[in-house]
Amino acid sequence: MLRSRSLWDQTLAIRGSKNQSDQPFFYEITGVGQHSLLAYSKTVSLEDAQSTPFTLTVAVDRSPLDAEITLFSSEIRRYLFILALALLMILIMQITIGLQPLEALKKAMIRLKSGKSSMIEGEYPTEFNILVKDFNTVLEQNQQIIARARAQAGNLAHAIKTPLAVIQNAVNDNNLSKEAFKELVLQQTQSAKEQVERSLAKTKTLALNPIVTTRTPILSTIQSVVRVMDKLHSDKSLLIKIECSEPNLIFNGEAHDLQEIIGNVLDNACKWAKSIVNIHISNKENFVEICIEDDGVGLNPAKFDLALKRGMKLDEITPGSGLGLSIVSELVELYGGKVSLNQSSFGGLSITLVLPSVLSINS
Repeated sequence: MLRSRSLWDQTLAIRGSKNQSDQPFFYEITGVGQHSLLAYSKTVSLEDAQSTPFTLTVAVDRSPLDAEITLFSSEIRRYLFILALALLMILIMQITIGLQPLEALKKAMIRLKSGKSSMIEGEYPTEFNILVKDFNTVLEQNQQIIARARAQAGNLAHAIKTPLAVIQNAVNDNNLSKEAFKELVLQQTQSAKEQVERSLAKTKTLALNPIVTTRTPILSTIQSVVRVMDKLHSDKSLLIKIECSEPNLIFNGEAHDLQEIIGNVLDNACKWAKSIVNIHISNKENFVEICIEDDGVGLNPAKFDLALKRGMKLDEITPGSGLGLSIVSELVELYGGKVSLNQSSFGGLSITLVLPSVLSINS
């Protein structure tokens, strides 16, 4: 055992290589004073193959290395602490900024609930746009239903007001006989009853779900309305023709609504027609187009829009309340369709109804 003088009288606990390989290795030596040493040993041989191999070992005090490791650990802990604080602040900022749209949405809902706004206003992230858009669509539909309900209530009040006024005048008429008064009351109460029933039917339609599941055959419904009109206007001997390119078309809606739409338009055409009323039914890509035209005197194109307004009666001689076409317009609009007026090929008025959600019975 050969030792360096730096060891003085101490001897290191050297570990020899078990496999006598030339690979060096590190290990720790303890028990040398108050220090711990880091040793590096390597087994070597001289060029002479018969010579005995020997091990060289170099050791160094670990104290400076341990001090550096401790300092490095302390620095790392400080930096990790600073990093944790920074990440926490970033997280708080992210939550605060990220939830600001929800806070804005909450304030918009409060304004909506208090009546200060009729819609959800403001700009929102893409994730919220679909929700806000759908919610505003529902609010808009609700407002439309309320507006139609108010209009319907006004129509009903106006319609009942006339029979009541007639009865009131009859009460004050001393020249009216008892039988005549009785007949007049029956007529006016029947008229008021019909108006109420119509109003109730339309009110039911106002609450209609946009996704309609009722299926109504179009051709057979129109044929039933035509039979009624033949009897109602039998004194005019009208020729009512039906032209249908696809007899299997159906209307995705209530049968009563289709009857009321066709009935009002057809009744208007029969009142003005001289001899011919033509009904043409065709399919237009998931829509049905129903065109009803007559050979009457027609209507000034400047008055087409007025004819669809509530209570607008363009002729004071022909019987009627002026509500028929407005009811048609409201019902068709409720189903997402449209009504258009034009001059017919016979010289009279042509009314075209476009109703959506039309399916084929064979599909």
